[in-house]
Amino acid sequence: MREILRTTDSTDLSDRDIPPMFLEVVERGWSLTAAGGRVLTDLCPEAPGTYAARLTEETTINGRGMTDYDLPAAPDERTPLLVRRCLAYVHACLRKAQKEFGDTRVKAYVSLSFADTEEALLTSNVTFCTPFPTSVPTSRTWRLLRTRPSRRSRWRTARLGHEDLLAPFCSCPVRAQRSEQRRSHTALRDRGLST
Repeated sequence: MREILRTTDSTDLSDRDIPPMFLEVVERGWSLTAAGGRVLTDLCPEAPGTYAARLTEETTINGRGMTDYDLPAAPDERTPLLVRRCLAYVHACLRKAQKEFGDTRVKAYVSLSFADTEEALLTSNVTFCTPFPTSVPTSRTWRLLRTRPSRRSRWRTARLGHEDLLAPFCSCPVRAQRSEQRRSHTALRDRGLST
């Protein structure tokens, strides 16, 4: 994931990089659920569901597989286009969230994997949530990010926030995420809350 982010041209990301369906999602903006979840308005289900926690609600409602049917199959052509699409969508959604909520608490999670098909094409999923400051994503949260899990798939996820979009992507948000997770895990372990 680090290498993919480093080699993807992320200069001049714009709305032109976002598929029309996802651009409509960006334009409709954000809403708050009854539980205080920050969700993309256009992705809210008509009938509200029941969720175990706000974080689960956010990742479930906000998560979508990125449009990729129109991209070439050749990995050297497909990968940069798909990642650029995801980054443009993330950038636009996070910018809108900051404008509407007045803070930068919403984070984006971009997952990449190979489809469980004969072609094994690279696919992507994007979701957004507002993690608690000391939370470490659980295996359940990561499972929610996966739209097409399989034994063959190898998932790679990057957590992106507003600070990552201000700096070049080669600064590697994945490394920062891992460091943050280690610090959080160590803090929980020191309090006797984790093994």
